[in-house]
Amino acid sequence: VIGSGVIQLNIIIGTIIASFLPIGAISHIYYADRLNQLPLAIFGIAIGTVLLPSLSRAIKQNKKEEIEVTQNRSLEFCLLISLPSAAGLFILSAPIINILFERGAFLSADTLYTAQVLSIFSLGLPAHILIKVLVVCFFAREDTKTPLYISLVSVIINIVLSLLLIESLREMGIATATAISAWVNTLLLFIVLRSKDNLVLGAQLIRNSFKITISMIVMVVGCYFLNALLFINIADLGSLLKIGFLVLIIV
Repeated sequence: VIGSGVIQLNIIIGTIIASFLPIGAISHIYYADRLNQLPLAIFGIAIGTVLLPSLSRAIKQNKKEEIEVTQNRSLEFCLLISLPSAAGLFILSAPIINILFERGAFLSADTLYTAQVLSIFSLGLPAHILIKVLVVCFFAREDTKTPLYISLVSVIINIVLSLLLIESLREMGIATATAISAWVNTLLLFIVLRSKDNLVLGAQLIRNSFKITISMIVMVVGCYFLNALLFINIADLGSLLKIGFLVLIIV
């Protein structure tokens, strides 16, 4: 459970540490995390759920080619979903938070802090989604201990970094610790799989990953100009126009 649920565990730890910050910090983390978790909840968990039975069957039948293709296509789909999602959340965090939450007691200062936290959280989003696939590569081989040990390392790193960064970066320090620990988790899972020859990166995966990265860069440029040209004064717009801009962001 810990091996696959380390993301939620790190968020809980971050929230507890944030309770020592001024009022509002926990809310900033909570709202930012809800948005950051959306792609993970929709796609990451679904990919892992579908992958486990098919990969387990291929491993038991010792179909090496099918194992490689199944794992590679899952990783490719993770990158296809997570990289654009992370880029969009990073660049458009402020208008998204403004449209969804800035009303009543949620002030412009809250939008600023929450957007900053969301931007940092989004840097770890690809790692969070990749974890959902990589742990399945262990579970399908009936190895639950390795993801557990790696998760414990990730949690320790998260706690240490959160305590070190909280004074200077406030809630942004907690978000930074969460993102870094997620990438450490991903890297360790990947290294162990590769060291046991349980993960072979095919040429098609490498080519498609390059294409996805190029597409993401184009998207980043587009989102940057969209944010600069259209969303710079979004706080002054009416509710209907904000809803229209939210639809534009989603598209």
